[in-house]
Amino acid sequence: PKFIKMTETKNKKDIVARLIAIAAISVAVITGIYQISDYYSDKENDVKLTNIEINQLLNEARDQMGGGIEGVLTIELKKPTTNKELRQLEIARRKIEAALILNPEYPKALNYLGIYLFKMDKLPESKEAFGKALENDSQDPEILSNLALTLFILDSIEDAIKYYKRAIEIESTSPRHNNLGI
Repeated sequence: PKFIKMTETKNKKDIVARLIAIAAISVAVITGIYQISDYYSDKENDVKLTNIEINQLLNEARDQMGGGIEGVLTIELKKPTTNKELRQLEIARRKIEAALILNPEYPKALNYLGIYLFKMDKLPESKEAFGKALENDSQDPEILSNLALTLFILDSIEDAIKYYKRAIEIESTSPRHNNLGI
């Protein structure tokens, strides 16, 4: 009987110890799940915040590069001629680069980089930036049109027509129809 009592006592202590261990493991697992959940939740919020920051930078860059029609920055054949225009383009370039640091694949930032390079008469680099932007958003008529105009200036007329037609297919009410009369 003494042996049985000691075994029962030992078994009870063992069971209690095991239950405590299971409870501790459960708490650790649940805590880990919450931490992982918080991590991914923070990741989503970080992405949203990053996109807001990028768009603010790009809006500021757009304003420095001339603002465009209805807030849409477009390519103009007019090159910067005054020191003020050159300074504004330099400020725009810095903002575009800051946006690209936050997200190097952001189509709007790559499009703005292409516009900046176009204005600085760096047409091959401009074409490359528009091409990268198009890789990330193949349905943006603005990017398609900007690439088309760049290709036209570089004497790639057939390619330019192809991209203008794609832009018009996506946005049929666009004034881009005029560009096909080049």
